[in-house]
Amino acid sequence: MSTRTTQKTDADPPDVVALLLAGGAGLRAEQGGPKQLVVLPSGATVLEHAVEVFLSHARVDRVVVVVSADLVDHAAEMMPRVTVVAGGATRQSSAAAGLAMIDDAAWVLIHDVARPFVPPAVIDRCLDALSTHEAVGTVLASIDTVYRVRPDGEGIVDVLDRATLRRAQTPQAFRARVIKDAHHRAAQAGGDLTDDCSVVAMHRPDVPIALVPGDERNIKLTTAADFAGVRGDQGREPVA
Repeated sequence: MSTRTTQKTDADPPDVVALLLAGGAGLRAEQGGPKQLVVLPSGATVLEHAVEVFLSHARVDRVVVVVSADLVDHAAEMMPRVTVVAGGATRQSSAAAGLAMIDDAAWVLIHDVARPFVPPAVIDRCLDALSTHEAVGTVLASIDTVYRVRPDGEGIVDVLDRATLRRAQTPQAFRARVIKDAHHRAAQAGGDLTDDCSVVAMHRPDVPIALVPGDERNIKLTTAADFAGVRGDQGREPVA
């Protein structure tokens, strides 16, 4: 992890803090426990692998990890170089808990630990865009036809135009003051949005969100099949 030993001046770039969210139970992964503690072929857990990507990135100054309250002590022992925080009952409240540990003047990268293979170049693209914007989303074009269906899921209502659709990935990058204000407003409004660009889009619509290309290697480990693919089971190659 990079460290700055000289006193910062107004001309210096702001501190960059990576906020990694690892509070979910991961039940769909069917791994017999929290998916963030599953050991990958590298020998590291999903959590350790994701954290190391950011700890080793030259532009990241600090890492904050949000886990469920029962895992705080274990995670802190595993990763003494990071700040470990207990999350809330929802993803939105967990992000807010982590943001409370970050200075308003910082730049923050918010990332789901379930994406442990994020290439460093994606992090660079987010930070480059953040130099001219206050919020940045990481996206991929949709390669599949997407239907809007009836609430009961039994019929097609509309076929959406793929040219206007993007698949959201993380990290997403923000000026900390902006995302903290958006989360404060979201908490007052209630509900639980599933990513932080959505929080900004809904509660700080005055802030334009820049979009940068993600990476197909930046997969989200969600189901048992995802973990099988990472391990090379069923004839698939492991993710590098």
